[in-house]
Amino acid sequence: MTLISRFSLLAALVAAPLAAQQPAAGPTCPVDLNQPKDIITLYNISRPRAITLQPGDERAKVIKDIMKTLANQKVAAQNPLGVNLFAGQMLLLWTMSPNQGPTATRGQL
Repeated sequence: MTLISRFSLLAALVAAPLAAQQPAAGPTCPVDLNQPKDIITLYNISRPRAITLQPGDERAKVIKDIMKTLANQKVAAQNPLGVNLFAGQMLLLWTMSPNQGPTATRGQL
């Protein structure tokens, strides 16, 4: 066997176990937007509607309806991480509307 073929064989033997290993699984996301039912409906129907509407009164009404449901203590207690994430998304959408500043009162939402 020549020197080059020995190194090729050695490289193949070393690389085979490394190629067979599975990559390490990344951390899982603890936020579950699939529970409770109130969040599923809002996230899959109302949120896309709010995103696609032009900024204005109609979008503000949809966002207010979403925030009203998210403020319900029964819903928030069942999935606090999901409610907080979803509320943050809606607040960001609210601030992107014209004539809205970076802060809002509870009465506005």
